[in-house]
Amino acid sequence: MRRVISLTTVLGALLGVLTAILVLYLMPPTDDFHPENPYWNGLSKLTTLIQIKPIKNIEELHKYDPQEVALMIVGPSKHFNMPEIKQIKTFLLEGGLMILADDFGTANDVLKGLNLTLRLSGLPLADSFQGEKISYMPRAKIHLNDLDEIILNYATIIEVTEKSSKDLYRLAFSTPLSFLDSDLDKFKDPEERRGPFTVAIKISYGNGTLILISDSSLFINSMINMGDNLRFLRHLLSDRLVLLDTSHWEISTITMIKRQLSKSLEVLQTPEVKYLLLVIFIISLLRLRKTSLEKSNNRVERLLERHPTWNKKILEILEEDIHE
Repeated sequence: MRRVISLTTVLGALLGVLTAILVLYLMPPTDDFHPENPYWNGLSKLTTLIQIKPIKNIEELHKYDPQEVALMIVGPSKHFNMPEIKQIKTFLLEGGLMILADDFGTANDVLKGLNLTLRLSGLPLADSFQGEKISYMPRAKIHLNDLDEIILNYATIIEVTEKSSKDLYRLAFSTPLSFLDSDLDKFKDPEERRGPFTVAIKISYGNGTLILISDSSLFINSMINMGDNLRFLRHLLSDRLVLLDTSHWEISTITMIKRQLSKSLEVLQTPEVKYLLLVIFIISLLRLRKTSLEKSNNRVERLLERHPTWNKKILEILEEDIHE
């Protein structure tokens, strides 16, 4: 009876662990901008609307023809190193298209590395509709044919100086009622700058093109169908394959665990590991069977020592019946 209870406990614990692992593995990611995140802050809708291939490293750019793909960097939270910036520079010079969408200013690493004087302010852009009503979802007028406006989320502005490249075209402006809410109080203070501001710009770079957008949330699930956001992106991309950079986001603990589980499953699916596990399973069964027989024989022997007149064959049959 103890053995049955112990085995049940072990199997129950094992089942619980396996269930927890399965739930974690099947749980959709919740990270900002994750292409498989189905919630408001993910990019899962976008992956169904345009052709996107996530890349885990900027160095993967060399595998593609720059004139046929677009590099899309959205909301980077990790800084870019010089080898990455050099790779991006080569990509642009050879005819690549890059869409760089950010608000907090991490993308300024790239702009500086490309020797561009454009910068993302990092201060939040607010808009006032109907006098007192303040919003952090400002509208921006698009200066392109057949497109009207994009709806921004938590945006900033693009600082354009006199030293900025002459080969640029301002694609979208905020309204004259917009302002930089530097103290985050949702009120236009006298010292706070009033719009319109540039929020999207096109820059020629070598044989390529850089599109800078001052809002990383423009294409997330909750925003992609607002205004002309999707049409704006499609216009910029033309028919290019989108390479989505996933290497500059901070990942959550759950996503990290899911990645490790995926790697483990990939290892388990190799033929060598499958055969090894099969051999271990067979050996374990044989050892378990041998141990069970030895224990049964020991019990029979002990009973015979106490009761020498009992029939050994009958005891062995009874022992087998008990454990069937």
